[in-house]
Amino acid sequence: MEQNDCRLCAYLAKGAPSNVLDGVMGDLLVDCSICGHAAISEDARDAIDDERVSREALRGYIRNKGSAKKPIRIEAKDVPEIVREGESRLEVLDKLEHFLLLVAARSKQGGEAVGFSLSSDYPLVYARSAKEMGWMLRELRDESLIVSETATAKPYARLNTKGWERVAALRAASGAGRRCFVAMAFGDEYRATWEAIARAIALVGFEPHRVDLKPHSELIPMKILADIRRSRFVVADITGHRNGVYFEAGFGMGLGRPVIWACRRNNLRRAHFDVKQYGMILYNDPPDLAEKLEDSIRAQIT
Repeated sequence: MEQNDCRLCAYLAKGAPSNVLDGVMGDLLVDCSICGHAAISEDARDAIDDERVSREALRGYIRNKGSAKKPIRIEAKDVPEIVREGESRLEVLDKLEHFLLLVAARSKQGGEAVGFSLSSDYPLVYARSAKEMGWMLRELRDESLIVSETATAKPYARLNTKGWERVAALRAASGAGRRCFVAMAFGDEYRATWEAIARAIALVGFEPHRVDLKPHSELIPMKILADIRRSRFVVADITGHRNGVYFEAGFGMGLGRPVIWACRRNNLRRAHFDVKQYGMILYNDPPDLAEKLEDSIRAQIT
């Protein structure tokens, strides 16, 4: 068992007794250099037990989604996503690719050395231990993708040209570039909404993209599907409840793209019951949407 005061560490430790969390009512507050920073609801903890979520999946999700400044709250509806992301990084090669993308995301400029703590940062790359993370650093170095040093007090990784080329290929293959596909109703009455969405996306450093189409009865054009494939994530504003918006969001989810759902508060009653299980940005007006969407993108995507 890892020796610290984190109750989640104790709960996730191999062979931990089932009563480790007895007495925890309401949210389990996590503030740990290893597990990260989060509030986990009682319903979420039950779902985590039912789904037998691995500690690598849970810790990796918390560490990649939250921070000390912006802890995340995990509810039962979030557990399927935790499972899905964890399963996508079960294999060693998937972990190595994630590690490479993480170094790129933390590099503000070419040639920058990104520091890590092997003893506490290994959940970031879904590793089982500090030892595995150290091995991953050495493997990436031996593949001539990074310059790295693990024998110092502060190990670091720096992408070289070959590493940046691999990152570009991985991003292109997974749609993990800077594009965001926006699925929403079109028309003059939605212009201010579009401008709010586009502004929020741009403020976080992504490129908002939408395709305006005239009404038609044919299948969704292949161009839309291709645009979603090239996007890192989807923003779906279901206000107006156009069938195409639901379709495009569902197609994005099928590809594994994160979907951020939004709906004008006074329009939620008409929402399809299938999407009500997902976290939904409820907004009163375009400025309210812009503020909430920016926060959501920073928490879920960056």
